[in-house]
Amino acid sequence: MRKFWAWLKRKTAIPSPGEFQERRGRILIVGLGLVYGAVFVRATFLQVLPLSHPSLSYIADHQYQKDLAISPDRGAIFDRKGEPFAISVKKESVAINPAVFDNSRKTARSVAQVLGLSTDAVQKASRKKSYFAWLKRKVSKSQASRIEALGIKGIHLIGEPSRFYPVGSVAAHLIGLVGIDNQGLMGLEKELDQDLQGKKAEYEIHRDGKQRIIFLQPGGINPEKTGNNVYLTIDRPIQEITERALQSGVEAAEAKKGFAVVADPHTGKILAVANYPTFNPNHFQASDMASSYNQAFNNLFEPGSVTKPLIVAGALDRGKVHKNQMFDCEDGMLRIGRNRIRDTKEHEKLTVTETLVFSSNICTYKIAQEMGANATYETLRKFGIGSQATKLGLAGEQRGYLMPAKKWRDIRFANIAFGQGFMTTGMEIITGISAIANGGNLVKPMLIERVETSDGKVLSSHSSTVIRRVIKPKTAALVRSMMREVVEHERGSGSRAKNEFYSIAGKTGTAQKIDPGKKGYSAKRRTASFVGFAPVDDPAIIIYVVIDEPGVWPYYGGRWAAPVVKEIAVGTLRYLNVPQD
Repeated sequence: MRKFWAWLKRKTAIPSPGEFQERRGRILIVGLGLVYGAVFVRATFLQVLPLSHPSLSYIADHQYQKDLAISPDRGAIFDRKGEPFAISVKKESVAINPAVFDNSRKTARSVAQVLGLSTDAVQKASRKKSYFAWLKRKVSKSQASRIEALGIKGIHLIGEPSRFYPVGSVAAHLIGLVGIDNQGLMGLEKELDQDLQGKKAEYEIHRDGKQRIIFLQPGGINPEKTGNNVYLTIDRPIQEITERALQSGVEAAEAKKGFAVVADPHTGKILAVANYPTFNPNHFQASDMASSYNQAFNNLFEPGSVTKPLIVAGALDRGKVHKNQMFDCEDGMLRIGRNRIRDTKEHEKLTVTETLVFSSNICTYKIAQEMGANATYETLRKFGIGSQATKLGLAGEQRGYLMPAKKWRDIRFANIAFGQGFMTTGMEIITGISAIANGGNLVKPMLIERVETSDGKVLSSHSSTVIRRVIKPKTAALVRSMMREVVEHERGSGSRAKNEFYSIAGKTGTAQKIDPGKKGYSAKRRTASFVGFAPVDDPAIIIYVVIDEPGVWPYYGGRWAAPVVKEIAVGTLRYLNVPQD
């Protein structure tokens, strides 16, 4: 080896012009030897150890073809009668092949004008070092036609499924919406994404020697599988009735927002979930994100007096009080240590029934005292307050919180008795009051009827589930009659829910809200609510309405929420052909 390097480096005499230099010749000989040696080694490798067919195919595939995955049609979301809330439709998407596209500013400008893009954005996409890139996804029919009419090389239209909501904003908070790649972003679209999404179709994009795209297999190498269809317990006409009534109520009260839930108290099936303000998922970009928040499921709040029937029912069922038992109302003000609780109107004495009719905080506390703190805590828990069992299992859904009785001071006990000092949700209230309406059973709320494949095969179905018996049927009937008086008594707190067609039983609620700027409750911020069911003797529906922060005095639930419940009840019962009573 040393002799070889010595030979290579050996100096020779400087040649005359035109004379061959021996050292350069040696370097040339060595270089050619290395090249031919490499060719010989590669040829020997290919002959002795040839690449397998899969390996060669892999190389060819990556040079001349590429797989493109296209989202499949999502499954539809229907109401309980098969009316669609969400369906998939085809929309064209615009793709660009930078290797073929004429990257002149004039051509880029003509494409940009049609798609509503900047010329720079089109030119930036055309400078990519790939052979495929999306330019704009899911364009309108007009834009697709105009792009096709341009006839520009390197611009392609590819059909993609797009989500469409036929009824616009109806049930928008519940249904939710999907993103550009057909993935669920919020609501049931996100919660049920695995069922709805389906299986993507994969297409082979073949390229010629100049890397221009040609589609040789439009049918796809892996055909798409449409997602499953979901049928809800929601009834679209009831949903529309509820949304109209809620909007009118929130606007009349000049309130911040509001929500309403309608359900069947016997089965737990949710028939409507309304929120206001609302949004249109077909044009979500133009909506305020705050308007997409589902208050009915995701909001925690202090319920106020709507929970008083639960306290009364617990005391009656345990035999601690009787219907006509009298309680001293302390002329509207009761001192508890350094604190005071008040009633909105002064009364000397009230019966248990009258306590509900006039919504006395003081007398409700005294009824709860007859049970004791532990029994009061157990009563609220049995009715589902702060219970995991009453949840639907949706993302973002909240669960109420009730402090254990051993931690209650006297003023906390009083506050909890009349609906303050603990947190709950709309679903917990409607589930708890449903136990009074249906005869004493706590029934698990239900939102999804069944899930089917695209060809109609049932994959799963759901039925009514009784969690436990809370009170005796006799007690439930007695409390229903008391709640009827809340509406039908001329001075009852819920008298604005009374109507000439159907009997309604219910309970008002006016809860103070915490003032974030100071410790304690706000002097003006209130949650006005009403929960009611109808007809009283055999309830077909139960309705819970919350008007958040009414801007018009008085801020009472009987003033603003009760009329909304009446409008929903009358419209829904007529739609369901329930006989007038």
